[in-house]
Amino acid sequence: MKKLVTFLLILSFSILVRSQETKPALLTEPANWEFERFELPPSFAPGITYKGVEELRFPPGFSKKDTATYFTYAFVAQLNDVTTISQNDIKDYLIKYYKGLCTVVAGDRKLKIDSSQINATLEKKKGVSASETIYNATVNLFGVFADGAALKLNLEVKVMIDAVAKKAYLVIIASPRDKSDAVWEKLYEIQKAFTVPVASAQKINEPKTTEEWTKPYQPFRIAGNLYYVGTYDLGCYLITTSKGNILINTGLAASLSQIKNNIETLGFKFSDTKILLTTQAHYDHVGAMAAIKQQTGAQFMADEKDNDVLVSGGASDYELSKYGTSFEPIKPDRLLHDNDTIKLGDMELVLLHHPGHTKGSCSYLFTVKDDKRSWKVLIANMPTIVTDRSFSNIDAYPGIEKDYAYTFTAMKNITFDIWLSSHASQFDLHKKHKPGDGYDPSAFIDDEGYDAELSDLQEQYIKKVKQ
Repeated sequence: MKKLVTFLLILSFSILVRSQETKPALLTEPANWEFERFELPPSFAPGITYKGVEELRFPPGFSKKDTATYFTYAFVAQLNDVTTISQNDIKDYLIKYYKGLCTVVAGDRKLKIDSSQINATLEKKKGVSASETIYNATVNLFGVFADGAALKLNLEVKVMIDAVAKKAYLVIIASPRDKSDAVWEKLYEIQKAFTVPVASAQKINEPKTTEEWTKPYQPFRIAGNLYYVGTYDLGCYLITTSKGNILINTGLAASLSQIKNNIETLGFKFSDTKILLTTQAHYDHVGAMAAIKQQTGAQFMADEKDNDVLVSGGASDYELSKYGTSFEPIKPDRLLHDNDTIKLGDMELVLLHHPGHTKGSCSYLFTVKDDKRSWKVLIANMPTIVTDRSFSNIDAYPGIEKDYAYTFTAMKNITFDIWLSSHASQFDLHKKHKPGDGYDPSAFIDDEGYDAELSDLQEQYIKKVKQ
């Protein structure tokens, strides 16, 4: 086993135990940084009451005071059986952690320090989305891996809660260097790249899917700065702007790689995704939403009436709750209402509240441009009926019948040039466009198809009302 020349070597004889087979499970990057993993509470800080594991990544030069990466590192503390953790809890954790660490290392290296001087400050970071919890922190401690001199350590602590697995994650990046220093660029990359482990995601009970939902489909330009990036049947749409891009719908959890590849195939950067939207809170349209939000840092906006279902991962849906948690829970950064606008760069979208299929089903109306003309586009969430029960027997959604009636009326009064929908089959994508076809927005001019689809769905609704 390669011998570590870091603080973990100093502690290895009694504090940390490492096997040759141990591999990163939480912090998989950067590959060229050293790695360590140990159980919580650590033996050097028995006052910590949380149980779990901690993984660390630290660069070459960590223990050398004259290097740019001195005392610079990242670590994740996975706290088991924890679904909430307060600011004071985190502050207490940091103080106990660093007091214990400094005391043990100083003793081993015969350095004199006053551990009572070790303290921490913590305040919420400003300018982050409402769905994120990040703290700026400082810890006054001692450079026990060098000469034992007093040292101020700057930290950021990002809190992530996995309500399904009942685990909290403290993603911590630290350096004595000022945050304007280049070393923080790498630390922020590590922070942004961290995702909740797959083991937790496996607890999601996604229902069986069809081949059409998972089958890849070649991305293409629909009209102007609007692109199709979904699967064969799950409609996902990219709208590019001068300030980043908007992604509407993410398909299934397994659709993530397809969507990412489709966006990049079109020549755009996945990381430029700034806003995430959805037409409905079902697993086949938000299955990859939480993961894409985590990877891109985009803001997620959703119809207010779907909020409860989104934060419960589908477990509170009036019909699909029978599957339990069917997608990774996600909290919207902004709750939208009928006729609210979403603005990014030179684009403005209007949300149209079209409830029934879900309580917060919605459509989007906006205009895109190409070299010849403008196109008014409707991405419609068609009001299909998802339940076999009569409306009167759905206690969890007593207003469902009236909501459907409202939506049929509202959708008949929309004017547009071209229309698309949550499922490719609903607007006959595969009759209007074949892989390899050239750019042709006019192929999606289809008022008759829209009217016929609505009429057919309304007939099904009338039959359901009579049940």
